[in-house]
Order: sequence, then structure tokens, then C-alpha cells
Amino acid sequence: MTRPIPNVLTIAGIDPSGGAGIYADLKAFSALGAYGCGVVAALTVLGRPGTNAPAIKFDQRVAARVYVRVPGVLTPGVVITDVHTDWKAHGLFGQGTVTVTYTLKNVGNVRVGVEPSVRYSAPFGLVARSAAAEKINDLLPGASVTQQTTFAGAWAFGPNPVHVDAHVVAPTGGGDPGVGTVRDSRILWAGSWLLLVLLLLVIGLIVWRIRRRRRERRWAQVWWEQQQAARRPADTEAAPTVHSTSTR
Repeated sequence: MTRPIPNVLTIAGIDPSGGAGIYADLKAFSALGAYGCGVVAALTVLGRPGTNAPAIKFDQRVAARVYVRVPGVLTPGVVITDVHTDWKAHGLFGQGTVTVTYTLKNVGNVRVGVEPSVRYSAPFGLVARSAAAEKINDLLPGASVTQQTTFAGAWAFGPNPVHVDAHVVAPTGGGDPGVGTVRDSRILWAGSWLLLVLLLLVIGLIVWRIRRRRRERRWAQVWWEQQQAARRPADTEAAPTVHSTSTR
């Protein structure tokens, strides 16, 4: 039976002397009967010494992103946490700035891409506004990103719904994880004191008109009943008296 030869990866720097770094690792892999593969993380150059000057060792770093996937079941997942809403009024009639801060966290075991967006509206869905936030191309497992979206010149009065959506998409060079869209909602209580006073005045006026109409109807009903009661004795006195006689 033929034994498979393993492939071994090393990530290290290149030492010109050959006694360390990738060169040394590849020698060790070969001695142990494995195929060695290397990713250069740093280049080391040793300069020539000059007169009254020592040799200078120069390290040049190489940045590279490596994605490694191990066998197992993929369980992608993204959650929206720490959603905070803030309102700052800029006028007397309900206009101001709405700031929404939230955190996107990868709770799965595979990297994903996320396209977040925020939707804000006044009560009953009035004056709705939406904004797309910065796309996250690679959200690694266990990683989290905090973002902030601001709506300037927004109208706010009473309970204002705020929705944060995170559309999970394929990461850079990867496939669609199949999560779809994740949503978290909050209610922002905000508004203008002037509009609140005006609203209370309008409600008070409506209640006063309703009570006044009911009182007027009650008075009219009482007056009608009094008029009817006053007519009944007069009608009784004016009614003719009928006598009946019988002949035997």
C-alpha cells in the first residue's frame, strides 16, 4: 500500500543565510518526507559593510491574506446587536438629526459579506428615508464591525420606527452563504415640544367640542321633555266628557 505524501505549508520570511525562515522549513519538510509549500511573509536583505560601517540587515514585510477552510459543516450566521438611536433637534417644528449606531457580528463559522442599510420614518410610515451603509466585503467568523448612519433634516414626532437591515452576500472570492437578510428594529421617541403643545391643544379643543355638543343635546332633550309634560294637562282639560245612558 502506497502511503500518501503530505503537503505542508509554511508562512515565514526568507533569510539569505538559509539557516532560518522558509529555506530551513522546506529542508525540514523534505527530510521528513513531505512536500513543502511556502508563503513569503518577509524579505530579508543583508547589505554590504562599508568603511567604518557595519552591514545593515533590512527586513521588508509582505502582506498577504490567506483563507484556509477545514472540513466540516458550514453554519453561516450574522446578527445585529447594540442598536442605538439618537435624536438632536435643530428647530421648533420637529426637524433634526437622527443617528443610528449598530454592530454587525459574524456568529457563524464561515466568512461572509454584508450590505447594511438603515430605514427611518415618522409615525405611520410618513416621511420615510433609507440609506445604504458601507459594504463589508469580508466579515470573518467571530469578527464584528460597528457602523453609524446619520439622517440630517429628519422629521420626528412621537414613536419613530427605525429598521436596520443586513443583507448577507458572498464575500470576496467566495459563494453566497444563503443567509438572506437579517433585521433589527427600534422605536425612537423624539419630537418638538412646540408640536406637542399644539397637538395637546388640538386634542383638548376636539374633546371640548364633543362634550359641548353632548351637553347641548342633553339640554335640548330636557327642554323637549318639559314641553311635552306641560302640554299633557292642557290636553286633558280640553278633552270632552262623554256620558252614556242606557234604557231598559
